[in-house]
Amino acid sequence: MIFVYSVFNGIPFGSYIAKAKITDYVKQVYGITDELQMPQYNSKDSYYIANIQQGSSKISISYRLLNNTIYDDRVRSAYNSLFQKEYGKLLKSYKEL
Repeated sequence: MIFVYSVFNGIPFGSYIAKAKITDYVKQVYGITDELQMPQYNSKDSYYIANIQQGSSKISISYRLLNNTIYDDRVRSAYNSLFQKEYGKLLKSYKEL
């Protein structure tokens, strides 16, 4: 019974662990000290996700309990943009040869 529950809703108390980890991360990185809502479990990808409103923008942060990792969409977007720029420069340098 607990296994079936865990498949669709995550492990018992998993959302509390995710909330604590995400709250700590958001406090350190963004300086947000507001109370966060309970993260939602994504059964398809096995992670907890929290959407945080900061001013007019929304921050999506997910936590994967299996390997204790946090994924920040803003950081991922910034690195992806940087990669795309560098990749474009690299392509240009090969075309010039």
